[in-house]
Amino acid sequence: SRGSAVVEEVLGKNYPGVLGSDCYSSYNSVKAKAKQKCLTHYEGEAKDIEKFYPYDEEAIAFTSQLKDIFKRAREVKKDWKVEKISDEEAREKAEEFEGELDELSKNPLKNEEAEKLRARLIRHRKENFTFLRYHDVDPDNNIAERALRPSVIMRKITYGNNSDTGAENHQIMMSVIETAKMNGVNPLHMLMKLTSGREFEELKQLLLGNCQQGAPG
Repeated sequence: SRGSAVVEEVLGKNYPGVLGSDCYSSYNSVKAKAKQKCLTHYEGEAKDIEKFYPYDEEAIAFTSQLKDIFKRAREVKKDWKVEKISDEEAREKAEEFEGELDELSKNPLKNEEAEKLRARLIRHRKENFTFLRYHDVDPDNNIAERALRPSVIMRKITYGNNSDTGAENHQIMMSVIETAKMNGVNPLHMLMKLTSGREFEELKQLLLGNCQQGAPG
């Protein structure tokens, strides 16, 4: 299932961090410290509109302006990461971009797909520029997408697991592998040590050590 119950089971109903995701409705039931909707997904929808409705001037004007706002917001994020601007300046920019998006989205659009995108931007208004309020939050969910890609490819090739036990084993295995990669630990070495009986606490300390040294976690 891809329902909200699964999201709540994994993250809890009250997630203490910043939840980055696409606009899939199952995430709406989870309360979080803050939420960030993936700009790449928005941009993908805008590109599809431009591809399929190239002569719709109103829709093209909307998507072009939207992409420009997101492009400038990403540039501000880059400046913030290298300390060209302060935390306060980044937050001020977030409010400015929200104002621009409000202005862009205030009028209904005749194109059905463009109108859906407009409505989505309005619905998630406070979740579009969170990345300019939290220094470590990205404007997209690419990290999660890349982590899921190996499992998606496996599912496509093998048609998925044939049993609940297989699915359970697969998700544990992939969680271990992706956690190792994010913490700078060789997944193969970790799995070999696990199967050879190395104590879990020793592996845990190895991961924590890499986190403390600055590896992404």
